[in-house]
Amino acid sequence: MSSKHDLFHFSVTVWSENVSVLSALRGLSFHYEEHANPQIASGGTGAGEWFRDEKLSTFHFTSPKCREDFLTAAGNILKPGLWHVKALNDNDPARPRKRQR
Repeated sequence: MSSKHDLFHFSVTVWSENVSVLSALRGLSFHYEEHANPQIASGGTGAGEWFRDEKLSTFHFTSPKCREDFLTAAGNILKPGLWHVKALNDNDPARPRKRQR
């Protein structure tokens, strides 16, 4: 079954030094994703997931341009050493969050 999450298959996994940097990256992903549901770009990147995944977070975008704009802005705004790219993937669709009951 296809979903709007399948459109978000251009991912970047980043390491970030602290949760404040993670928050900035989450905001940038929302700003640079052009889809009607930009919050999907940062799905699964909360502080709990960041801590569990050893300071790694994966952001998903609908196009290479959105991902590159995000990375360029992060590079311009955030101090070097506080974050860096660990991986890029062009075939890594976002996953819908499981609904809590």
